[in-house]
Amino acid sequence: MIKFFLKLFLSPKIKFLFFGGIFSGLLVGCSSETILQTEKTVNIVNQTFSKTLSYESIYYSNETSNGNLDIEVPISVFAPEIENEKVSLQIIKTGDVLATFSLIGAKQFSQSFDEYGTYDLRLYLEKEVLSGEVMVIQRDTLIKEKAIDIRFLDDFSDYSSSNDWSVFPFNTSLIGIDNVNLLSEASTQKSFSDFDTDKPIKIDITYRVYHDNLPKGASLDNNNKLGLEVNDQNFYLNSNKNNDSKVRTIYLNNHGGNFDLKWIKFKSMVETPWKIISIPSSASCDSSATSSTSSGTSSTSSAASRASVVSATLYQLSEDTNILVGYINFPYVDTCQPDIIYFNFYYEDLTSAGYTFGLTSNGIELDGSAFALTRGSGNYFFRINMQNGTPSSYRTTFGILEESNPYQFEVYVESVELSVP
Repeated sequence: MIKFFLKLFLSPKIKFLFFGGIFSGLLVGCSSETILQTEKTVNIVNQTFSKTLSYESIYYSNETSNGNLDIEVPISVFAPEIENEKVSLQIIKTGDVLATFSLIGAKQFSQSFDEYGTYDLRLYLEKEVLSGEVMVIQRDTLIKEKAIDIRFLDDFSDYSSSNDWSVFPFNTSLIGIDNVNLLSEASTQKSFSDFDTDKPIKIDITYRVYHDNLPKGASLDNNNKLGLEVNDQNFYLNSNKNNDSKVRTIYLNNHGGNFDLKWIKFKSMVETPWKIISIPSSASCDSSATSSTSSGTSSTSSAASRASVVSATLYQLSEDTNILVGYINFPYVDTCQPDIIYFNFYYEDLTSAGYTFGLTSNGIELDGSAFALTRGSGNYFFRINMQNGTPSSYRTTFGILEESNPYQFEVYVESVELSVP
């Protein structure tokens, strides 16, 4: 039986990871028959020395420039009955006709690979046997397809941290953070070069979506959370289960050899010019505060007039662009009406004084009266329905903090593997 022994060699020129195994391969050979008989009574026959050829290994590198790898692959042939000089090995890139590497006259081989892809092994063995006055040369050919597989595995070490992206400690994940601002998405990317344009690239992505405040038992919506853009091709990665790892496989056929992997984190909410603004009561208390001035006169001030004005930004939901949400804390209590909070919806326009919407007999309209909340001061959650770009109705929930909002989420890109099948 012919065996290959795999040894791991870590090249000092490039950082890579290795995973592999030993598996049984099928013998590809011919039946024993005489091929050639020379005048010197030498017969050359095909001979089966072994029924199996066992060798399979996978190497990983994080080099983004194909052709710039430096991965050393050692191979040992165990064939005690075969002399060293009668052993030869061809390494052929899968799909090619000509050998990529040819190694002869040894049982210990070590070959450096500089390109991603899979490689077939073709082992030739010879043995000379003297039968009477006839020299019989026995030859065996064994083939193992895709015996060596060299792939790209991202360790995320060369991604820069920002407000929207970070790398998990020990470079195990790329994290898309859900920062809320005027942008609906945030992106980061990595460039690859010198891949074979005639061969497709397989990308295996492991990712998960995490909603910190998703209600127990609730499933995620089907909206886009994470996207991948490769040149002009767009792929969307969804998940309907919270904090559950999913695997997506993508095949790139028209990658052009040089391409970028651009990750897109879709925001849960987008900042808008709309705000909620509290309005102090216009009513004066009957028992106004009176104080003496230095001239002996008295002055009166309404307690309501001293109430502070607060505002909160409203955000458009990515899952429904006709919904605005916001969180506001009304910290003051009007001395005249301690259980009532007044507010308006306000559209901020830097080119004008802005637009205030309030309550009229026809509903919510421009320059309407202030709305009233009878629950008093505290934290409120607002959900506003929009129609034709303006508020049409709203509902509030008391006691909800912004930190507990159920819309925001993070995405974790846990593994990115590129291979050339």
